[in-house]
Amino acid sequence: MTNYALIRVSDERKQDSETQLHAIKLYCAKYSIQIHYWYDFQISGSKFNREQRGIAEVLRKLEPGDNLITTDLPRLGRESVSDLMEIALAHH
Repeated sequence: MTNYALIRVSDERKQDSETQLHAIKLYCAKYSIQIHYWYDFQISGSKFNREQRGIAEVLRKLEPGDNLITTDLPRLGRESVSDLMEIALAHH
């Protein structure tokens, strides 16, 4: 099992990735989770498609049993949860 963490801020002038980083680290410490790979994107979820945002790349790396930790689902983009699951399943 591999654990991935994803941080995404839409607007560097208005948001800070440190807040998300801190929240993920607290969560992982509480549940004894070790993150193997960190992804930090500074790009709007509404202005680019998932390939350009890098989200598809992360989802392609996931294998059954892997975990993707983020502060909230909108960090993955504007797609619905079912769309994201479809992306992940299409690559396996």
